[in-house]
Amino acid sequence: MLRKIFVTAIISTLVLSCASAKVKLLEKSSRKRPKWIITLPEDSKNLYFLGSKSKAASYEKGVSSALNQAMTEVMKHIGFTFTLQTEITTLIKGDQDLSTYMDKINETGQVELKGQRVKEIYFEKYRDTKKVTENNITRSVEEIYYDVYLLLKYSKKEIKAERRKKEEKDRENQRLARGYKEEGEELLLKGRVMDTYNKYADIIKTLSSQSGVPLFNEGLTSVKNIAENIIIKEVPSKARKEISFKVTHETADGSSPVSRVNVSSEILMGEGEVDRLVSTGLDGIGNCKIQKMKFTGGLAKIKFTVEPGQFIFPLMDTALSNEEKDAVVDTVKMKSIIVTLKSSQYGTSKVCVIIWEKNGGRNKEMESMITRALTNNGISVVIPKSLTSDLSYKNFDNPDFYTKLSEEKISTAVIGQTEAADNGKIYTMQSVLGIIDARVVDIKNHQVLTTISKSIPKAGISFAQAKTRSFEALAESVTPTIVDTVSAE
Repeated sequence: MLRKIFVTAIISTLVLSCASAKVKLLEKSSRKRPKWIITLPEDSKNLYFLGSKSKAASYEKGVSSALNQAMTEVMKHIGFTFTLQTEITTLIKGDQDLSTYMDKINETGQVELKGQRVKEIYFEKYRDTKKVTENNITRSVEEIYYDVYLLLKYSKKEIKAERRKKEEKDRENQRLARGYKEEGEELLLKGRVMDTYNKYADIIKTLSSQSGVPLFNEGLTSVKNIAENIIIKEVPSKARKEISFKVTHETADGSSPVSRVNVSSEILMGEGEVDRLVSTGLDGIGNCKIQKMKFTGGLAKIKFTVEPGQFIFPLMDTALSNEEKDAVVDTVKMKSIIVTLKSSQYGTSKVCVIIWEKNGGRNKEMESMITRALTNNGISVVIPKSLTSDLSYKNFDNPDFYTKLSEEKISTAVIGQTEAADNGKIYTMQSVLGIIDARVVDIKNHQVLTTISKSIPKAGISFAQAKTRSFEALAESVTPTIVDTVSAE
């Protein structure tokens, strides 16, 4: 009775959709619609199943979809909880018994059907004409589609045999699933969380054809619980220029490290180069190396997220719906942390900045500007104690200078000279040409890493104001090159 109501509903929808004057029947496979579309045949030896497809793009696609639907009804009648993501290719030729179909669907989830017990196929071909307006131009658009109905026949004897075969297979699969459960419980006691997760996924996969049984639901619940109880947190790092985190599985019974879990990184604030994917060790700890980092306002932020792929892959060939799989993915994606780095804490190499005035003395103003830029980019700047008054930009390149800086553990020096040249008047404003010549020097290897020469004119109401503006512009111009060079060390 329920099957008859279902078929009637399909036909009612079809009649309503075709009531429009714009839809024209072009062809049908017989003069009258078969009675089996409304009421399925009955006899003592066979069962009949209906499949249908409305508005198929082609006759072949309509037959394929109708046969898929009819075979789904056969599977349900045998006892399948039919949630398999099954792909069915249909060629209505020859013949194939139900047993072969069942074996293939159990083995692979994919099957090519060649002429099931197809009793009859009926189709109607329509043309739907619609008015479409684009850019104030109205035109007619035609769509050709097919409504296809397929009657499938299987003997009661064959279905009974397959139901018995399925029951035997179900019992065997439940035995296997119980074994996976026991293995999973033992692995969890040993702290092997991901191995436990995979065992519970095996339960779901093994019981895909009977997804309503308690053991299937228990496997699904366990998978969800493991995903929900994954925690990631920052831990102290043992190495320089490295961020460490730990992934654990937290329950009321305690905490277990989760090994072999991939964690991705994303720089949210600042610019730099870091390990994009890190795998945790046996202790659940992962170490992300920072090759280079430029800070924004003295800060950088990096987000670490547990990769969902390793959690979803074991569930791919299971009876879970896409919504259930997406729920697991969304749960894992929430397992993330954001680590904030401070430039003052990040710097590892010691750098000194020494800028002289061309006319003598140190340019403390320029030193301060460059020092601030380096510090904001995570570079530790120190003031050398061993400078003598006889040192200048012209004679700093001598062994004693390098030796003294090395003794203070200074690895890199920014050495420069500035000049403020009177550039005359511009109307009532004083113009100054600021000039800087600088070098970034590797102290240990006595090597010049880069040289910089820059001049920028600026104006002010006085020479001092114009000089300050010019030096500020110079500092802003040269510090990116200095930062890049020092950061690369």
